[in-house]
Amino acid sequence: MSEYELADVIASYSVAAMTAMTLYLTAVTAYLVAAFSAGARLSRAQVVIVNALFVFVSGFFLYGTAGYFYRQLQYVHELRLLAPNHHLTLNIETIGFIASVEFLGIIASLYFMWSIRHPRSE
Repeated sequence: MSEYELADVIASYSVAAMTAMTLYLTAVTAYLVAAFSAGARLSRAQVVIVNALFVFVSGFFLYGTAGYFYRQLQYVHELRLLAPNHHLTLNIETIGFIASVEFLGIIASLYFMWSIRHPRSE
């Protein structure tokens, strides 16, 4: 691939990863709003369904974010071979950090739902 083609593919994977991150944030926000507004009134079965769907959807977008960034990284390495003087910041540590933050967001969201359903009595 030419330098231009690699840069174009890298940009495409970057856009796909950012789209997956946006959809992840949308799913988390919708879950948190639902938890806050209706969490205490949901039956146990309803909470199980909502939690399962949330974990599936947010996990899917987490996987997409990391996967697209990882694929982008493969092309970044190819571009570095063609143009070693280009400054490209994506690395495996950054991808791991983003995936970890998204995973912790899922755990924190589930805790939020739990805390809404089990309020502390003072």
